[in-house]
Amino acid sequence: MKIRKIRSGVWAICLAFGFMGCSNEQTFLPDLEGNMVGYVLTCDEFADPLDDHGGVLVSTFGAAHIAQIHTDARGRFEFRNLPAGTYDLFFEKSGFGNMKQIGIQHLGGKPTILGLSFNGSNQGSFRLYQLPTTQITQLSLENDTLSGEFDFAGDQPNNLTLMMFLSDESDFVTGEAKKIVTRYMAMTNGVYQGRMYAGDLPFQPGEIVYYRAAVVVGDGIFFSSNNIAFIEPDTYINYNTGRIIYPNLGNESDQFSYVSPE
Repeated sequence: MKIRKIRSGVWAICLAFGFMGCSNEQTFLPDLEGNMVGYVLTCDEFADPLDDHGGVLVSTFGAAHIAQIHTDARGRFEFRNLPAGTYDLFFEKSGFGNMKQIGIQHLGGKPTILGLSFNGSNQGSFRLYQLPTTQITQLSLENDTLSGEFDFAGDQPNNLTLMMFLSDESDFVTGEAKKIVTRYMAMTNGVYQGRMYAGDLPFQPGEIVYYRAAVVVGDGIFFSSNNIAFIEPDTYINYNTGRIIYPNLGNESDQFSYVSPE
């Protein structure tokens, strides 16, 4: 174990007095090292776990230490002999949204365990989601029931979730939506349907409401009454655009409209 040097004058005094009387000035800070272990669970765009969680590049950034490693098929990664300190982790894989975790405390000595479940369930794992490829081709709202048609690049899911951007102005920009909500849709008689819950929307009866939507991955995002997003830790960051994104959002649909019910 390495010991950091202390000032020479104090060192001489401590030697002369057998380390007695040096309570405040002497500071022994061991340069501890230890492993950092974690799991990454890769999921498709509908948040279903994939069979192979390998190939995720995990980068760790500390004050004076940078390291990289790939996950194995189980999603496990392990950095060895990391100096004690505070680290940021960056996760990336082609075709997936990036994710960054900041401020991870690593004390050294014993391993720092991140998201490790000893029962094999990986419930505490970091999650990396595939970027959505589903295209919204049609949305309609009738009698508080939202119906949709979609083009899927892969298997057709049993259900999916949409993020809805609503406004009382035509041709609006989604960033200026009057209300943002998420709506769950399930396959019913061959059609994806879900409740719109129009009663919680800030529109008057008979008012024309314009809306766009995007397929949303995962769960855990909540909006306050003024549309401020409260984002959970598995937010990913798209460093190509500089945008913080959670969950992964697909392409925005065309604009549709309906008349707010009486």
